[in-house]
Amino acid sequence: MLSLPHGSIVPAVDVTKVNVHPHRFRPSSFYVRIELRGGSSARDVAEHLSRGAAQEKKAEIIAAVREAAEEVDPYEYGYQAGFAEGKIEGRSEAFAAGRSQGLQEGWGNGHCATRQGILSAIYQRREAMMQEQALGNTLPLSRRRYLRNAITVLTDLIRDLSPNGQ
Repeated sequence: MLSLPHGSIVPAVDVTKVNVHPHRFRPSSFYVRIELRGGSSARDVAEHLSRGAAQEKKAEIIAAVREAAEEVDPYEYGYQAGFAEGKIEGRSEAFAAGRSQGLQEGWGNGHCATRQGILSAIYQRREAMMQEQALGNTLPLSRRRYLRNAITVLTDLIRDLSPNGQ
């Protein structure tokens, strides 16, 4: 493992390049940069060094990388890295699929619950009108006609909105 100046630690076997670069604004000062496998960005390991100190730091890092490569079984390291990446990718895909499925089921359940609520309100209104219609002769003719037509319309609505079309 290599520790970087800002506190992060990178596996030495993931290092693909070690370079020494001069600072843009300080030509007498150099820094050491490593590049990592897997498309990670380059990272600075040491800054504001003399050319000799930068070359020594580069040699130290190369020695650490060689030592790490000898200590680590390449198959096992590759397996562990692949397993970790696969686990992350699988979780990501499962999360996306789960979210999509949850949205779909939530929409379906919300749709059904709302439809049931509307049907229930229509049914209750129809029942109230049927009870009022049962009073019969005590109601004026226009009200009885209204109730008969409204009950017919509400019955048709209930039949049309019911999931099984009863």
